Amino acid sequence: MQAQDEALVAVSEETFEKTVLEAQRPVLLDFSAEWCGPCVAVEPVIRDLASEYADRLTVGTVDVDEEPELAAHYGVRSLPTVLLIEGGRVRRVLVGARSRQEYRAAIEGLLH
Repeated sequence: MQAQDEALVAVSEETFEKTVLEAQRPVLLDFSAEWCGPCVAVEPVIRDLASEYADRLTVGTVDVDEEPELAAHYGVRSLPTVLLIEGGRVRRVLVGARSRQEYRAAIEGLLH
């Protein structure tokens, strides 16, 4: 998860406010860790979604080992956890590995 695609943004405590809370468009925020098997399995899907929705959605990742405060703030207890945030407010939470179709349906529900 170290190498990030341009469409996928690594989010840290320092960049969180600007990237997520002040975002002008909805944000998909993926809480994950390198040691998490389901997170590794979902990572290519998240990357694809970041590219697919690059013009309408910000897609960010939070490494819970590097940013435990962010995970704690949002009550993340299981990985992966994906938050869909709009206007600084959590609109949807998806816990556990999901299919591409489930993520797309959640995104489409937020965008429409």
